[in-house]
Amino acid sequence: HAKGIRKEKTGVPSSTTTCQQESSSLLPPLPRKHFPHTLLLFVPGNPGCVGWYVNTLTAILTKLNDTGFAARGVSHAGHGVGEEIVGSGPNTIPQRDMSIAWTVDGQLKHTIDWMDNIILPDIKKLAMDSSAQWTVQQQQQKGETSETNDGDLEIVPPKIPKLVFITHSFGAHLVQRMLVLRPDILRRTAMILHLMPFFRFDPPGLQKTYLSSVARLPKIAISFLQTASKLAASVPREWIDLYMNKVNGLHDDEERKLAIDLAIQPEMARNFLALGLEELREIPERHDDAALRIIGKHCPTSLLFCGGPDQWAPPFHIKDLQTLQRQGKIPNNIRAAYLDEIRHDYVVHPEMVQPVVNFCTNEILYYSHQNHSEKWKDVNITIQSKL
Repeated sequence: HAKGIRKEKTGVPSSTTTCQQESSSLLPPLPRKHFPHTLLLFVPGNPGCVGWYVNTLTAILTKLNDTGFAARGVSHAGHGVGEEIVGSGPNTIPQRDMSIAWTVDGQLKHTIDWMDNIILPDIKKLAMDSSAQWTVQQQQQKGETSETNDGDLEIVPPKIPKLVFITHSFGAHLVQRMLVLRPDILRRTAMILHLMPFFRFDPPGLQKTYLSSVARLPKIAISFLQTASKLAASVPREWIDLYMNKVNGLHDDEERKLAIDLAIQPEMARNFLALGLEELREIPERHDDAALRIIGKHCPTSLLFCGGPDQWAPPFHIKDLQTLQRQGKIPNNIRAAYLDEIRHDYVVHPEMVQPVVNFCTNEILYYSHQNHSEKWKDVNITIQSKL
């Protein structure tokens, strides 16, 4: 059911992807029934390559089985394969300042630029095309019937699609900050799905001490990882492939190919770890209850936690959310689920993708059924929490 992938440049080194069912499109004018009513917008975690998540997005669209849904995703700036994306060296034309790839604020700006330069203009075009199609239908019907030429669709005024953000790991922090800073985007958002959300840095015990210590020595850590990347690039590729397959458990050929391509790029190692270490220094230790309240006034949030153990989104964070709800500090339209059989890096393990897809589609359908009279109508949605 997934029609395909389209890659674009956003003005900074990055790539985006579009996934849609066969008769759903954001581009050419189509009959009213084919205009998507909801866009699923995916923001990944670090290492931030949206190509890893195409299988997840297409599986979600297939399971929803509704051409009214379409999906888009964005990679982090400077994260991907090839010097034109990760590099700033002499072969990159024009040479670039890659510092946007190394900071949380830089990636936040990049995510907002993706919305402003690609997503929102497409939504505007979609609304214009939909409005033009509706006007034609009205003229054809001349008020004599409530059906279109297809004979099975009621003519209704065009609507701007609602947004559903899906994030993984650090992507949760970026989307949470963006929605607080951009109330215009928040108003269009129907719901948020955070998969193993890393928007709070508070791992248990010695893990926190170790990671915090590494984060205070970025030059040493980055130099070490770049050296390892250069060594990997000198090793026969089939050896790395065998190691990742047998030792790391990356059994999917395409996922493993991308992992190898990333691992043998020293500049990608720099971009990945510079950003990752700043995440450890910048992400707060406690839930941002103010942000959760601001977002909760406009839309619900569903969170998925996993087994592992997971040092980035440990399950005890669920209990802290429960406490904040009992204290009235965060709204009740925040739901959480725990799946012991998946891991934080689920995306590179094909057997773990389907449980994540099931969670996403169940939550989307749950809230769409809460609004059965209109798809994602413009009202606040509040239900009893299932934390």
